[in-house]
Amino acid sequence: MQDLGYETHNSVLNLGSLAIFLALYFLKMLLYLLMEATVRLTGRGQGLAKFLKQGLFFGDILALVIDAYFEFIISGYLQGLHPLFTASGEKVSIYIGAVGFILAFVILPSLLIWQLTLP
Repeated sequence: MQDLGYETHNSVLNLGSLAIFLALYFLKMLLYLLMEATVRLTGRGQGLAKFLKQGLFFGDILALVIDAYFEFIISGYLQGLHPLFTASGEKVSIYIGAVGFILAFVILPSLLIWQLTLP
């Protein structure tokens, strides 16, 4: 893997800015959940909630996963093969590697199959 440019097993370092985009995606999802709760309680913010929903579930996740599919697989594989537990940043790396692996092998295939079965 060193010949391919992966000198470490740390998923945060291997993914680089993709780890930041993944974190921003989950923050946007949290904002969407808060907006849905606000809409149900007060009836306000329906337009913003709809906009966030369309971006989260029909655009952002597909763009993020398709663009970085192999990087998620490689970083998840390296992190799962020899996980490092020496610093708190490497503990976070284990979770990011696991999320990347789940995105690549569960969420993306499920979304693609769902898209193909729509009438």
